[in-house]
Amino acid sequence: MTEADVDAVSGVRVRGRQTAYRGLMPRAHLDAMSVAEDARRRRERFRRRRPGVVELVAERAREVREVVGRVAVGPAGMPISPWTAAG
Repeated sequence: MTEADVDAVSGVRVRGRQTAYRGLMPRAHLDAMSVAEDARRRRERFRRRRPGVVELVAERAREVREVVGRVAVGPAGMPISPWTAAG
């Protein structure tokens, strides 16, 4: 994933949540979700991501490249509790 993918990823995220949570969350809340606002926040996070984090996009090849999903992998964001740490 590059910073150029952020707008497309935000579109997938917002539309996906609006679809997945329809009937479970207030419609006004879902309708108020903004792709532009999500992209602004995602761009900030992308620029500040931790070392070792890898973000990938899934694309559907057509005449125009279409982002259809995203995944991020890497170290956990929260420290592991001493009660759950292995070893």
